[in-house]
Amino acid sequence: MTRTALARNRLVGLVLALGLLCATLAVGTPEAEAGTTIEIPAAGRVAGGIYSTEWSISTDLENLAAATGKRVTFGGTFHNINENDHLTNSWSNTREILDEVWKGRATPFANVIINAPASEIARGTYDAEIVRWATHVRQYLDLGAGRTVIIAPLQEMNLRETPWGCDQENYRIAYRKFVDTFRSMGMDETKVRWAFAPNNWTSPGCGSMAGYYPGDGYVDVIGISAYNWGACVGSRWESPAQVYGPALNELRRTVNAFKPYVVAQTAAPRSTTCGGDQQQWIDNAFTYLSGDPNVVGLIWFNFDKETDWRVWTKPTVSTGWRDAMTKSSTTYEWPLASWFKQGDLTVPASRLRGDDVIVLGGPAAVSDNALYDISGVLGGMPGRIAGPNRYSTATRVSAAFFAPDVAAVYIVTGEGFADALSTGAAAASLDAPLLLVRKDSIPVEVRAELTRLRPKRIFVAGGPVVISQTVVDDLRAYAMTGTVSRLAGANRYGTAAAVAAAAFPSGVGTAYLASGLGFADALSAGAGAVTVDGAVLLSTSEHLPAETVASIRKLKPSEVVLVGGTSALTPTIESELRNLGVGEVRRIAASDQYTTSAIISSQTFPAGAASALLATGMAYPDALAGVAAAGKLGVPFLLSDPVDTPPAILDELRRILK
Repeated sequence: MTRTALARNRLVGLVLALGLLCATLAVGTPEAEAGTTIEIPAAGRVAGGIYSTEWSISTDLENLAAATGKRVTFGGTFHNINENDHLTNSWSNTREILDEVWKGRATPFANVIINAPASEIARGTYDAEIVRWATHVRQYLDLGAGRTVIIAPLQEMNLRETPWGCDQENYRIAYRKFVDTFRSMGMDETKVRWAFAPNNWTSPGCGSMAGYYPGDGYVDVIGISAYNWGACVGSRWESPAQVYGPALNELRRTVNAFKPYVVAQTAAPRSTTCGGDQQQWIDNAFTYLSGDPNVVGLIWFNFDKETDWRVWTKPTVSTGWRDAMTKSSTTYEWPLASWFKQGDLTVPASRLRGDDVIVLGGPAAVSDNALYDISGVLGGMPGRIAGPNRYSTATRVSAAFFAPDVAAVYIVTGEGFADALSTGAAAASLDAPLLLVRKDSIPVEVRAELTRLRPKRIFVAGGPVVISQTVVDDLRAYAMTGTVSRLAGANRYGTAAAVAAAAFPSGVGTAYLASGLGFADALSAGAGAVTVDGAVLLSTSEHLPAETVASIRKLKPSEVVLVGGTSALTPTIESELRNLGVGEVRRIAASDQYTTSAIISSQTFPAGAASALLATGMAYPDALAGVAAAGKLGVPFLLSDPVDTPPAILDELRRILK
């Protein structure tokens, strides 16, 4: 059976089950300031959750807790926007379903659907129904005692088989209608949090998950539906890393790397004939997800549908579920009071998982063929972070690796490399991202990223000839302290010296020196400098410029590393450095910039460093943003040929990843 058929059958089954549950219930039962961030612990821990099959969810959760020895944090529920139609008196299916979860001492994670195309929802056909459903949710919230809910509107939108699926633009509008409606009715983040929950697999032709993302202002939690279908339902048994890893990493790279993630639906087959052991898989899943930098919870699909997914059938709980739930790394919290305060939910600063290689820039910068070269080392395709232009790519690199409230942001021109070459290392020294502007304007995507980052201060590299005073003045609105400092000299050598002086006021142990007449060696120098908290300075090919001499005297490095051959930096420069009192002068040189970057990586990172960033060596913008990110992450930064990944880089990746 195909993935699309599986998704369609599971969706139909859920809608039918929901109708039965609603019918049974109806018959059988008579502050923080805005702009702040709320950090949710993630790596090293994960919370459990489950979708109950019983009409009395609270009793079911109580019985499960008794059998397991620990409660679930999340109770998954499925809702149809019309689930309260034709009800009389004051009964509310929505209220009762959500309250059953709450009475079971869990927080509801509510998936809600409208059986209609996204285009119809977007143009307002179902606005009245959304308002009515929101009114029923408010009935639940009005029961008081701290009741809260997480809502995932129109989940699995990246599947063609969902009625609202495979329509990125209209989906974004449709999702926002839910959020805007609730907020207009007074249900803010102190009561309701919102989840964006795609499937881990996207139907062909439906575009990327990122294309459906409604925006950070509309999403508090990122979720995924991800199943190990096994050989009974799918084609093969898959490990948790295979099931979760690609989707989680894609979401981190292309959507948001700092929001908490919940695996909103997951399961593995119960039958041992499906290719593996469900008990061991559950244990492995909890272990894998507890090590993820974003994931805070998983919710088990405890149904007998396409196959028997269940881990709990009263009075028996599977040993795998019990063992995983009672681990010290499996947490329980109810109510989730820390989640429901005014402010943006975030996790501690993201990191790369092991074996991650991320390419910065689009196919014009580093081709898909180059990525295929890397896949031969990885055993899978590397990730890519890219925008439609250099300005957008830099903002996406920033968004992937830098949380809000950074100490600083470095701004450089996107129109020339001369004044920008030393800034990557300087930015890394402050754990600061690097963004690009035009001479006379700030691109709209850069403005949006500055708004998200909320930097305390901003550094601008280069004089008014490269970045106008108008731009500097405009930037003040984005610095929380209002401080924007221009770092500039009379030439590129003076600007590099000014950047180093501001970043390293107490001096450095090591400085990297590269030619200021090209960018390739300076980019590699930046990758080396960030590993030792060192500065990058520039020189002419024959002699040290006066500005660089003055900088070396001020920084007092005990070591200077020349990057580039003797045609780029002559031996005379080595003598001049020693005459300035530099104790150790050494050179790193190779036949090309790619091999040079590989040598620097090999000299500064041990085998098994496990992750790396990579950008083209034929242009500077993507690489500068990458150097700053690599410095923050503590991972190697490598340069690639645009068409084919050079052998030296592939060899270094093998060494790093082994």
